Amino acid sequence: MRIFMFVIIFFAGGILQAQIGPAPQKNAPKEVKTEQAKKKTPMERAYNTADAMKNSLKLNDKQHKDLRIAFLNYEMKMDKLNKQKGLTLKELAVKKRIVNTERQENMKKIFTPEQYKRYQLTSPGG
Repeated sequence: MRIFMFVIIFFAGGILQAQIGPAPQKNAPKEVKTEQAKKKTPMERAYNTADAMKNSLKLNDKQHKDLRIAFLNYEMKMDKLNKQKGLTLKELAVKKRIVNTERQENMKKIFTPEQYKRYQLTSPGG
């Protein structure tokens, strides 16, 4: 009976720990901690996204440059919306949907039909 209770308590503790998530890394190097805590700028987010798509969609240099510009415009607009005060959640959602639609239209102009189709299949927001 004692072994049975021990096994149940052991598994319950494991389940509770899994729900809490990983413990913060107190011994992580200082640069790792600051990098994790640092929010990326709209330019960093835009360039990182465009750079990742360059290889996955086999973009040429002009497409890559145009995509960086399109994502930078998108990220700056979204950043501005997120900082706006006084909007209801519904108003914010509508405005974000408009900005996202503009981004999708820009991407259709930049990508070939085959690239856009591949983007839609691989991107959760596509």
